[in-house]
Amino acid sequence: SNYLVALFDVAFGLLVHLGLEGKEAREALRPLAEATLANFLDLGPEGALTGPISRGDLGTVRAHLYRLEEHDENAAALYRALGRVTLRLAERAGRLDETQIKALESVLGREGRDG
Repeated sequence: SNYLVALFDVAFGLLVHLGLEGKEAREALRPLAEATLANFLDLGPEGALTGPISRGDLGTVRAHLYRLEEHDENAAALYRALGRVTLRLAERAGRLDETQIKALESVLGREGRDG
């Protein structure tokens, strides 16, 4: 639970950096948080997974990392670490081919694949 709160704090901080006020930033995260939890509970982790890593969208992942590294190196490191976990989940769900996996590993770092 603490890590989920920390993750939302990072997202909150990024929204504030983009110009949203505190309450506005929290409310902007509400639909994402509620839908994600509902999907996880209803569909399980593989079924609930969405986003650029699950689609093999290397360009978007690179763009996210570029912007995060400009703003907050800790947020970029967190994105890479969670990206590697997400990559394993997408791989387990059978959503990516080996070429996509290798390309994403290259951008996110290879830590943890064989561990």
